[in-house]
Amino acid sequence: MALYIAVIRWRCDEQSIDGIKTRDELTEIGRRSNNKDILFHICMGQMYELFYYRDYIAIMELCEKHPPTDYKRMYNTVRCFFEGISALNMARQQPNQPKYRMIGENSVRAVAKFKEINKWNFENKYLLLQAELHHLNGDNEAAESAYVSSIESARAHKLIHEEAKAYELFGAFCLERNRPEEGTKHLLAAVERYEQWGATNVAADLMQVIGELQIR
Repeated sequence: MALYIAVIRWRCDEQSIDGIKTRDELTEIGRRSNNKDILFHICMGQMYELFYYRDYIAIMELCEKHPPTDYKRMYNTVRCFFEGISALNMARQQPNQPKYRMIGENSVRAVAKFKEINKWNFENKYLLLQAELHHLNGDNEAAESAYVSSIESARAHKLIHEEAKAYELFGAFCLERNRPEEGTKHLLAAVERYEQWGATNVAADLMQVIGELQIR
């Protein structure tokens, strides 16, 4: 479980974890020992890192390489959220690839069911997926309402990292709608919450993006 959280803030060349300096070393240990627990947490750790660094292409590739199983079913609900957000982003970037829309819509339906079981952990995720789907469909009013609701739900349920992600995606939405001041404000709110969460590398990465936007 420690690895699952630690990898979020971990770059392989910056820090060792319990004497292991690279993810490949740890993966090899898991393979040699046929330890499903290690291999599962490595995959989820990768997915966390890719998600918060916005590498949605790599997440889709990872999901294709490692289909979901019944092992650690609770964590697979989080994976469904990551995959859905990534797929909906890819659907906007590659509208000629209908598979991304299908994956995204399936994730929305799945997380809607999770929300009925556990509102605390999944309401904000469902709302953020809905916002991204409305964004894809061009329903800007519904998208904006869902982004705001996702932010409020994450804050109410003390999920500061997911509040940050919702602010980040809302900021990107506003920038695409040619609302640069509002978009930058939401991105800066995301940076602040990432810093509060302790993900300083993610915050610095997003600040660099904001700086590049301001230069243009």
